[in-house]
Amino acid sequence: MACLAMLTFLVYTPGLSGGFEFDDEANIVQNEQLKITELTPATLKQAAFSLQSGPLMRPVSYLTLALNHYFSGLDPFYFKLTNLLIHILNGLALYWLSQQLLIAYRRHYQPALTLRHIRWVSLTASAFWLLHPLELTSVLYVVQRMNSLSALFVFLGLATYCQGRNRQGEGKSGALLLAASVFLFTPLAVLSKENGALLPFFMLIAEIVLFRFAMPTQSGRRGLLAFFAIVAIVPALLAFGYLLTHLERLGYSGRDFTLVERLLTQARVLWFYLAMTVAPSISQLGLFHDDIPLSSGFLSPPTTGLAVLGLAGLLAGAWACRRRAPLISFGLLFFLVGHSMESSIFGLEMVHEHRNYLPVYGILLPLAYYLLHPTLSEKTRNARVALGILFVAILGVSTAIRASYWGNPLQLALVEASNHPNSARSQHRLGRAYWQLMEQYPQQSAQYAELARERFERTTAIDPRDTSGLFALVMLDARQGLPLKTAQVAELTQRLQSHAFSNASLHHLTDLSQCLAKGLCQFRPEQINRIFAAGLANPTLRGNPRAKVLAAGMIVALVQSDLERALVLGEAATRADPEDAQHWLNYVSLLIQSDQLKQAADILQMLSNRKLRPYLQPRLQAQKKALQEAELKRPVDE
Repeated sequence: MACLAMLTFLVYTPGLSGGFEFDDEANIVQNEQLKITELTPATLKQAAFSLQSGPLMRPVSYLTLALNHYFSGLDPFYFKLTNLLIHILNGLALYWLSQQLLIAYRRHYQPALTLRHIRWVSLTASAFWLLHPLELTSVLYVVQRMNSLSALFVFLGLATYCQGRNRQGEGKSGALLLAASVFLFTPLAVLSKENGALLPFFMLIAEIVLFRFAMPTQSGRRGLLAFFAIVAIVPALLAFGYLLTHLERLGYSGRDFTLVERLLTQARVLWFYLAMTVAPSISQLGLFHDDIPLSSGFLSPPTTGLAVLGLAGLLAGAWACRRRAPLISFGLLFFLVGHSMESSIFGLEMVHEHRNYLPVYGILLPLAYYLLHPTLSEKTRNARVALGILFVAILGVSTAIRASYWGNPLQLALVEASNHPNSARSQHRLGRAYWQLMEQYPQQSAQYAELARERFERTTAIDPRDTSGLFALVMLDARQGLPLKTAQVAELTQRLQSHAFSNASLHHLTDLSQCLAKGLCQFRPEQINRIFAAGLANPTLRGNPRAKVLAAGMIVALVQSDLERALVLGEAATRADPEDAQHWLNYVSLLIQSDQLKQAADILQMLSNRKLRPYLQPRLQAQKKALQEAELKRPVDE
């Protein structure tokens, strides 16, 4: 295990020199509350609850990211190094978990297994998992620490549960370990990322397939059944009932696909994940997979129906072979349950490799076992061991190659754009890389600008619903002081109005307002106002995203010295999302500027009675001080 940990470290080392990617910007680089400079309860709480990344805000993950910043600033190397250490810890946890699972398997199914067999199978499963290229984005894509940290607590929790059950199988007490698995590790997993809530269901799979609810007494068996009813079945039924009555929580408001389309597409996506697990191809892997087409029906594309039937067959087969081949049954159920949250009804993006970080263990454990199976033919033993060694070598080399790409942002962008020519996101990312070079090397800015423009135009052509390429083209012209092309502005406004309003469009409109506010972009007022009006006219733009677009439009109005329109937009933002105190504070600032001090005072009093997040308190005090200064400057009537 020590050698395997060192090998994993060496394989990933080339990727540690890379930069922040994709969602790292919003969650880490631009997250001011994360950049703590002192370790106090107030600053740690501020960082832990700095962003609404999920229903529970993932405070454990954000806390570790804040500690990274405290000790090493915004150097991505140390963030990635921390992720790699977490990944190695996960490998150690898997070694322990595999041993506990195989001990249970030996007791109930395969007494010929020795402790030596168990240790070698566990080591092999850990090697497959640690070195697998499908796991790379959970290590080198910094924000996916949320994923790897949650997985760590899931692995530890499941191993703790299995050890407790093994102790009970030996006639010893294991109740304390069972309690720790649920009441210690489940909260830590869930508060790192929400799919940590699957931990009790992994325990249930292990119980059904491997432990078989075996207890010394009937009352003990009933107690175990009650345990799972409390920690798994009842919470699942309550969550299902809640979602049935709150369908908006599924998150489809900003998506360009329906629930049915997502479920059909996910059937194909899961087979893609399975193929990449047993036969990984680095040319097919990547940060973005928006080049995988949607399934609109069982025959569109034709593989959809086959994928759905295949998954149904896998599920039925896993259940049917739970007695004859329990490790295969456990592995398939582990894989499917591991994807049950992020590859099912929720309106998340279609494909991300990091979703396999935990589920892929379900495929790799039985693979390791059957390669080293002690009771299979002795004639094939050497061949099977050689095959296992070859697989480890292929995985390690593939991951090392991928890591070398991730160590150089431009090379990564070039490789992924080449491997995914029909991915609008991959092409846009390469364009952004050229843009950064344009700013770093002014003497070659014209050359890099042209390369960037070419990629942005390709982005626009690939996906008729995408706005990223058009926003980039508009921004590029504005940064270079060139007049905006009428056709591009017209196409951008048409896409903003006609398709489901995306998170990308929200970020681009915010960037547009900031670029204008900083004096880095030049726009004619009628052009930028037309773009914002098109976004606000989109019927799918509601709630918090609408409030943010209104806030960005308010900044544009202020830059244009139109305080009256800024007031209208600021007030509309508070109505779109009245729970977000930031919009109220923005509106108060405008009211003070327009000398509407009574209304500003009323809002500040209302906010004072609320429990605001810690990082908003300084802003609240600053606005109170600004109000007092404005009241002192107001002339007093005789």
